[in-house]
Amino acid sequence: MHIQKYALFSLICLSNYADYQLPNSEDQISYVFSHGLIDNHGQAFPYLFSQPEKPYILNYPLITFDYPHASTGVLKINRLQSSLAQDNEIERLAQVSSSYLKDKKNVLVGVSCGASTIINFVGRYNPSNVLALVLESPFDCVENIAKSLIHRCKMHWIPGLSTKSSGITAFLFCKYNPKGIRPIESIEKIEGDKPILIVCCVPDMVVPVWSSINLYISRYNQGNKNTYLLVFPEGKHAKLITDPVYGTIYQCVTHAFYQKFGLPHDEAAAQKGKPLLHYCQPHPEALATFYPKYSLPAALNPG
Repeated sequence: MHIQKYALFSLICLSNYADYQLPNSEDQISYVFSHGLIDNHGQAFPYLFSQPEKPYILNYPLITFDYPHASTGVLKINRLQSSLAQDNEIERLAQVSSSYLKDKKNVLVGVSCGASTIINFVGRYNPSNVLALVLESPFDCVENIAKSLIHRCKMHWIPGLSTKSSGITAFLFCKYNPKGIRPIESIEKIEGDKPILIVCCVPDMVVPVWSSINLYISRYNQGNKNTYLLVFPEGKHAKLITDPVYGTIYQCVTHAFYQKFGLPHDEAAAQKGKPLLHYCQPHPEALATFYPKYSLPAALNPG
């Protein structure tokens, strides 16, 4: 109970930038949580340590904050302020980084749009104090989300709909620029072999699993040796850590990832996840089954 109260106090303070100071130790590693589109800083709670039996991938010290589009209204989003992981979100993350992290070492953890924002932020600025990225259900580009939705609704036969979808998206999310920065391009600009763990699930109804996989393949094709991909056969968007079956696997693989790169970790969870992490670097050809025919890259098309 004491830990839960402390967590609540910490998160609320950080979301309002209220006199929070990180520990003075130069070796202290903090976590930064980047929330999804229809959410706010409170999305960090399920990922944060609170009791031993609950799966977690975040611990203290923790930085969490609200993006400009976060809202307490019925829709939980201020669409006038959303750029869908582009400049409006990137600069907010940059502000948090410069204000509270400076030269402090940190791990960036994000979900959905928040995960894609991390990719764009790191690709643009390449901050040297970011040690690793944990990205749950990031999208490679907004166009592929629209493409997936159009096919799922069986509207792909409508002439020009795919082309018009960018304009519709820009109308709905007013800060979004169809010609702006895209995660699939930003991930190629992340310097060095920075450790990256991408987590996603096959039945995701918001970000298609192949959109997240595209990001992994991009890093793989660059020869990056420290990028990992964990794909669950079941699960719900932004609910993987609380899944009764896969939440524990998520925790164990993530802590094995932390351990491999010298980051704070739960030793017992890391030992359980180590054999699984070994299988989280599949060859791109093994991932072709995750693609519907309309999205299968030419390089993976056996025909």
